Amino acid sequence: MDLEYLILPHCHHDHYPGLPQLLFYRRMRQRDRDGLRPLKIIGPAKDLERVVKLSRDLLLADRFPDVDHVPEVVPLSPGDRFECPTFHLETCNTIHALRGLCYRYGDPGGTDFGFTGDTAYHPPIARFLKDCPFIVHEAAHGLRQVENARESGHSSAEDAARIAKDAQAIDWAWFTSKKRM
Repeated sequence: MDLEYLILPHCHHDHYPGLPQLLFYRRMRQRDRDGLRPLKIIGPAKDLERVVKLSRDLLLADRFPDVDHVPEVVPLSPGDRFECPTFHLETCNTIHALRGLCYRYGDPGGTDFGFTGDTAYHPPIARFLKDCPFIVHEAAHGLRQVENARESGHSSAEDAARIAKDAQAIDWAWFTSKKRM
């Protein structure tokens, strides 16, 4: 329950089904813990506020205000930046059926990593994550290349590897030499 931030790459229904429960349990725990900070939910501006409202509506918060946990909603668009004392996020667009964001996370200690949600292969992601030492990139199509991958809004493992290579996220020579072993 010490979770302070929830970052959604996009707001398809399979990415937030646990949100009502999370809000409910945080509210219940708030009674037991002084100083529990409000949850900050970060995500795509187009859909984020609606998803949070639907989650609160599912809890019937209007009828049972004692279970209502009002999070801080932080809607972002591609190119936006979010900053707080412990980390910052930069954003770029992804290719998916709904507005999605790729995030570049950085902290004061110099840790950098990037993560996408569902996205088709999209070369601007590699430029955005340039020199990021660690990237989490979806690969819903697995090892197979799919002809309509761009239409499906998902990548293959090969697509994710191309993004990592183009972003210079890994020592590609080391990786390919280990792959042969």
